[in-house]
Amino acid sequence: MSKVIKLHNYIYKYSTTAIIIIGIVVLVSYLFGIRPYCVKTGSMGEAIPKGSLCFVNRCSQYENVLPGEIIAFNTGDNMRVTHRAVEVSEKGIITRGDCNNVNDPELVTKEAYIGRTIFCIPHLGHFVEWMHTKAGLAFIALVVLLIQISGVVYNKTSCKKEGV
Repeated sequence: MSKVIKLHNYIYKYSTTAIIIIGIVVLVSYLFGIRPYCVKTGSMGEAIPKGSLCFVNRCSQYENVLPGEIIAFNTGDNMRVTHRAVEVSEKGIITRGDCNNVNDPELVTKEAYIGRTIFCIPHLGHFVEWMHTKAGLAFIALVVLLIQISGVVYNKTSCKKEGV
């Protein structure tokens, strides 16, 4: 078997395994209430740079939010925001972006609260948003097609190797 076919088979086998593992991780995270959100502004500075992909635990209880934690919430004009809790009271949660000089104008109520931000991956949000464009969807379709073609080649070379 040529080196090119061996390399192809190696890449196919491990890339499909990686895709399956990523799919399982995404499925399990969804089952446990963890959702990804893209950050569109730089209001959180270095803590969560613009274009980051944040993972928010939607099962996190509103009543358990502590000052200093980063939370996600909806504003009155239907925007999703990820800011730090500055103060927690019975009336609501006062929030502010780390780079902002003033607190957010609205208190975060239980109805507006989405969840606690667990972690974020800088710049990955740019890629996720691009995948939702026409060019991104075309790219995904091309990758799926190439994986399918690779699977056929992999199976044919495996059958020849085994003498089937």
